[in-house]
Amino acid sequence: MRFALNAVQIAVMSLVLAGTTVAEANSKRDVRIAGAIYAGDLPTYVADERGFFAGHGLEATVQYSDSGKRSMALLRSGDVDFALMALTPFVLDRAADPDPGQPDDPVILASLLQSHELTAVMVSHASGIESPADLAGRRVRVGRGSSSEFVLWLFEQFHGIDGTSVERVSIAFPDLPDAFTSGRVDAAVLVEPWASRLDAQANRFDISGLYAGRWILVTTRRHVLEHPDLNRNMVKAYRQAIEFIERAPDDAISIYIQSIETADSPFDLRWEALDFDICLDWALVASLREQFLWARDTGTDNTDNPIHVLGLIEPGPLNDVWPAAVRIPVAARRETTP
Repeated sequence: MRFALNAVQIAVMSLVLAGTTVAEANSKRDVRIAGAIYAGDLPTYVADERGFFAGHGLEATVQYSDSGKRSMALLRSGDVDFALMALTPFVLDRAADPDPGQPDDPVILASLLQSHELTAVMVSHASGIESPADLAGRRVRVGRGSSSEFVLWLFEQFHGIDGTSVERVSIAFPDLPDAFTSGRVDAAVLVEPWASRLDAQANRFDISGLYAGRWILVTTRRHVLEHPDLNRNMVKAYRQAIEFIERAPDDAISIYIQSIETADSPFDLRWEALDFDICLDWALVASLREQFLWARDTGTDNTDNPIHVLGLIEPGPLNDVWPAAVRIPVAARRETTP
């Protein structure tokens, strides 16, 4: 009888353990992603709509907000597992970190895009601004903590504009057309699709030679260590999405437009300005270093300690699935990569 009882117990325990194992496996399939209503985040829209996340065994829940700054906040709070953003929110988060190097700190898994024309300096017709120098003494809308702050700083440096003379104001996009008309703001630094929506009310200043926007996939160091397969599958899904964009650009942009646009809301994406490519390269490293210097020069980063940019990049997952896409040193990082 004791033997029979033990056998029953063992059977029950086996079922419980099997159920637990299945539950753990299923939970590891669930991923929460913070995307953005930004044309550069097209790979996320495509991967979500075309089922590429699911095709790589991921149960993905994607939420889209209006800024990478919001995506970073969601990652920091633990509300998402992955976040998409430009470099500036990532740089400012690290610059403000009082205790860097912790397991829950953000790390870059991959760069997905480089573009020279998805950000614009827009000046209202009513402002009378005819040249970049006319921006001095004016009111310019920027998104606090976003890439628009960095772009405006670059614009001022290049054109010799005294940055202290420019009043930076924060206005939500729905209020911006009225702010242009009423004169509450003279100019704005905007990304697509919002820049195109102001074409009827504003002129553009060319910044293609000043700024190349990057769009990056970010998670935490802890997440890379604890869920290696999941991170590799995320990278695979984004690679598949980018391959689809390159192969069928019209279909890809249709997915994006149907997700964000209405019939009376124009948006013209200039494909020649986009370079979707999943990679980790020296251009990304150089862009990060440039923005860290900006953060220090403008007083955002008050620490005296040097920032080791390569330590903010986790190349393991991308190197495991596509070594040719990793064009920075990886040997020194392998001990942190499962």
